[in-house]
Amino acid sequence: PIVIKKPTGVRIFEGKKRIEWRNLYPKDEEFLERLINNLKNRFTDYYGRDASDKDLKIKILNFKPKRHKIVNTYHRGVLCDMIVEGDKELIKYGYDAGFGEKNAMGFGMVKVV
Repeated sequence: PIVIKKPTGVRIFEGKKRIEWRNLYPKDEEFLERLINNLKNRFTDYYGRDASDKDLKIKILNFKPKRHKIVNTYHRGVLCDMIVEGDKELIKYGYDAGFGEKNAMGFGMVKVV
């Protein structure tokens, strides 16, 4: 599944500030913008080259919310069919490293069909 989140506020828990997050889904206006910006920012961090000028378009054809338990925490994301067009280098990076967030946990993997 692909995971995209956005901060919704800060709360104090046991004397520490904690950021509260909200999961985004393709029906949310910010989903595609955050998905593309996340990929461009990670590309820039990895290669040290600015990716903000690289063109990338993503169209979600259909999606299904999915929840996975890792250790004692549930993570929510979406399984989806999508069309990705644009800069080949950026698309390859997304294929290799994953789209969205929490890629180190295995989220964001895609299959070409």
